[in-house]
Amino acid sequence: MSRKNLLVMVALMAVALLTAILSTRVFVTLAPYEAPTEEVSTVRPTAAIGTTLTPEAQEASKLIQQMQYEQASMAAEAEKAKHELNMHQAQDKIADRFQDKKSLAEYVEKSIKDGTLTYEKLFDGTLLVGDYTAATIRMYDLLPERQCIGRTDADLDFLSDQLVSIVANKPQTLILHFGMYELQADTAQMQTAFIDRYKSIIQQIQYLLPGTRIVVSSVFPVTNEAQNADPKYANRAVYNAALQAMCADNGWQYLYNESIVTQHADLFGTGGVFLSGGFYENYWLQFIYVQSRDLPAEPPTEEPTTAESIG
Repeated sequence: MSRKNLLVMVALMAVALLTAILSTRVFVTLAPYEAPTEEVSTVRPTAAIGTTLTPEAQEASKLIQQMQYEQASMAAEAEKAKHELNMHQAQDKIADRFQDKKSLAEYVEKSIKDGTLTYEKLFDGTLLVGDYTAATIRMYDLLPERQCIGRTDADLDFLSDQLVSIVANKPQTLILHFGMYELQADTAQMQTAFIDRYKSIIQQIQYLLPGTRIVVSSVFPVTNEAQNADPKYANRAVYNAALQAMCADNGWQYLYNESIVTQHADLFGTGGVFLSGGFYENYWLQFIYVQSRDLPAEPPTEEPTTAESIG
């Protein structure tokens, strides 16, 4: 018999003996308590007969203890990893902790300002693809490339070229911002040249990513100066109306930007078409995150309970 087999056999015998001893002690411990009838001895009992192990058995016992320790360590690490994963998944669902967009917006604004939340963490699972808006966000490094894809003059050709990247990203929420470079002074060809093609591309994305929430962002307003300088900007409202109808027909969410842009019109750059990086950093990223979540705008109004309402 090999030394290894001998050690294992001795170890098993030792474990069986120790188990029997421990079982006896447990049995005695669990016996009903009876008051002693005579003076209790203060002398510690001697070790039980047979608990002295041979050197080989001691070595085998050490091996078993080491194995048990390693197994316990592995189990502890696995439990720790599981806990961290659960924590990460919970943090990925920030909006799930809120009942309405108003309270979510207040939390996001405060957390971004005090540094306890970053845009990268906030947009975990969300991908923004678009024209100069996305390009500006990338230029200011507000979001990484895996969460934001853009080019200053991006149009629907650019979106079509990004299909592979979008599908590979597998976002839970996809926000698309296009249209500024599709505006035309004559709206006669708008439906076929822009809306129908936009719809076709998004339908391809939806087919490949059936579980992804699609959000279509409206074309930004411009200043009166810019609109007077180029007649095509006057048709922005017509394009947005067509985008809104497209979303309603296909079950996509329409993101209305008019109010957030006009509130911060002082952040338009020269020419009145493009907004500064501060607009995106301090306002728009928070706005599109909150507005693209599936929550009611305000807390639900609870009707007072009265005898009439109960009846």
